[in-house]
Amino acid sequence: MVPIEIKGFDPNQLEELAKEQTAIYNAAIAKIPDTSPAKVEDTIARFKRETFDQSRMFYAYEGDRMIAYAGLTGRNEEQNLRGVGYPWLRENTDVSVRDLLYEAMENKCHDEGTKLLRVYGSPNFPEQLEYFKSKGFEVIHEFLVHEKVLEKNDYELPAGYIFRPLKRDDLPILEEVSRNDPKMKSPFVASDWEQLMDSNNYNPDSIVVVEKNGTVVGFYAFFIPSDPERKRAYFAGVAVLGDNQEIEPFLFKELENRALEQGKEKVDITFYPDSPRLPLAKELGFTQYSHSYQLDKTL
Repeated sequence: MVPIEIKGFDPNQLEELAKEQTAIYNAAIAKIPDTSPAKVEDTIARFKRETFDQSRMFYAYEGDRMIAYAGLTGRNEEQNLRGVGYPWLRENTDVSVRDLLYEAMENKCHDEGTKLLRVYGSPNFPEQLEYFKSKGFEVIHEFLVHEKVLEKNDYELPAGYIFRPLKRDDLPILEEVSRNDPKMKSPFVASDWEQLMDSNNYNPDSIVVVEKNGTVVGFYAFFIPSDPERKRAYFAGVAVLGDNQEIEPFLFKELENRALEQGKEKVDITFYPDSPRLPLAKELGFTQYSHSYQLDKTL
């Protein structure tokens, strides 16, 4: 039997790694509900970003053949936290390889002094949930997933407000807005959205920036799948400065209009059970149909 070797990211093999990684992922997620295939060009673009952390990727090889991979998210210095990716296996690969990749990720976090690991899971993928629980992750939060059948909204914005497209220079401002939003538990991270903007899947209509009298006071972001067969749009984030809460219902309405224009039929939004934004969503017609989880592990 050929021994399994765990390797790190090699920038000299960037395009080959992207091709193999994407193929493994797409084959593995093909039967998981509500997942979309990745594109090689997006993986390459992510690897080529100036801020890409090469040390966070791990690959399992059997001889010269990549058979599995896994990756951490960028390190959140403020919370001393990294997200942990699920180790994806090529078809017919022994499941023990998943443990080898997980151990490599956890060892890196130990070595660099990261204290908190985090994953998100859904009942739609119970195998992933049970795997991370077996590694010592515990459910910290349950999230309630709500949906609404989209409808066309006619509205007039309150005086002084405008909606406009996102500009790259807005990202630090939006991060600051999110940190000062009294309803927000998890502040927006500018680097995450910078990565999104560099993706071929980025849709400029998916992020609405709100100005009042020339000052940025909020934003709304959601994901609109480009695949015409996928009929749902997905909430991604919202933040509004405290004295501008009157604009929030209009952001919901604008979200619906944009998703409708691109052929979607429903929109999903995920909330903490005690989210102060949940009452407004219910008032606007959102109803719960599923749930998901945040799981943490302290090192």
